[in-house]
Amino acid sequence: MSDLELLQLAYKHEGSLRKMAETTGKSPATWQTLMNGTYKFNPEKLFKLIHEKYGHLESELVQCPAIGEIHPDVCRKYADAAHEGRNLSDRIYLIVRKHCETCPRGKR
Repeated sequence: MSDLELLQLAYKHEGSLRKMAETTGKSPATWQTLMNGTYKFNPEKLFKLIHEKYGHLESELVQCPAIGEIHPDVCRKYADAAHEGRNLSDRIYLIVRKHCETCPRGKR
């Protein structure tokens, strides 16, 4: 998995740049410019930070029928929320919650 793929996966996992910023101590603008390819400095330190904070997401992705490959922990978080009737504030949950009830991985 490339550094940029892990960055995208971290973004999907957190659901927002603000949450990524809280986790990493870097600003949302920093992550946005890195994702857009407009970061003006050497990104190695940022990629190292991404690997430190989100490296666990690289392992064993599962296929979500709504959004594609995601980490099993993310899948479980969304499925649990859907079955418990909780609303999560991230944008991806709005997309996947209807699918969790029919997905074989999301069924209880």
